[in-house]
Amino acid sequence: MNRLVWISLLACLACPTAAVADDAAARAKLEEAFQHWDDKNPRRLLELIEEAEALQPTDPFLYNQILVSKASVFHVKTGELKEAEQLYSEVIRNLAGVEELPLRQIKAEAMVRKGNLIYSERDDVKTAMQLFIAAHQTFTQSTTADVASQLSMRLAFSDDTGPTKQQQLFEQALKLANEAIASVDDQFVEGETREEQRAKFQLQKVLVLHLSGLPEDAAELYATINAERLAAQMCWYQHAVYKLLTDDFTNGTDMLRQWLQTRDTIKTRNQARKFIRNEPHFKAYLERPEWADLVTDEVHRNRPGVRAEVHDA
Repeated sequence: MNRLVWISLLACLACPTAAVADDAAARAKLEEAFQHWDDKNPRRLLELIEEAEALQPTDPFLYNQILVSKASVFHVKTGELKEAEQLYSEVIRNLAGVEELPLRQIKAEAMVRKGNLIYSERDDVKTAMQLFIAAHQTFTQSTTADVASQLSMRLAFSDDTGPTKQQQLFEQALKLANEAIASVDDQFVEGETREEQRAKFQLQKVLVLHLSGLPEDAAELYATINAERLAAQMCWYQHAVYKLLTDDFTNGTDMLRQWLQTRDTIKTRNQARKFIRNEPHFKAYLERPEWADLVTDEVHRNRPGVRAEVHDA
């Protein structure tokens, strides 16, 4: 998760809902919080979100957006995954049956983030996939299609997936990857961010093609992708997978270290290491000495369970 999370959420603050004007103070707090997303210590970020929540905004979009933002901090900044999952679930319940477009969007955001959490922490790909498909049906987004494509590929390599089901999942993954690419122009403002997103979604298609038995097609598409745009979107993990699949051990390993460095705390870095250990395509590398820092958990220096001490830098 990166600044795009906040851009996608905060862009919708401009959506015209009846109570937004009355909730200006809460909105201002949330916008101020956004300015602190890149702080090494998430304390001020979380304080501002909780101050916005304490104002008890009456606009359902704004209130649930605050909850999703708070959950995102717990999820990727402090590693308090139980609290994050509870908040995502609360938003999904709050918005059951909604028809308004902005509310469907924030509900879909909560589903996607909950799916990400379940996928990365519990490796429960099937439940995560259900959430992503539900999110895609609730509010169609290219980013949701992209991650659903990733999960389809993960399921394709599960131990209990037979040849027929695997082929179906390959086809589903390719369809979703193409949907993500096709919707870029409609969902992103013209400019470099749009092209970065296009490169990110194309990389997923590269992986699908390679893993489904079309490595030459994958290599041809990969050759058209600007690597700097992938770096701008911090696509380190997916890029590392492709490098390692094509026997580029040095660059693949370096990219995994870059990905690990995007996690600010020991707890979140160790959660990332667990994800690496569970990656089907990394099994051959887990015992290599060059990967010791990528798969061996750090020891937490601080007392557990104290939010203010979760940050370790």
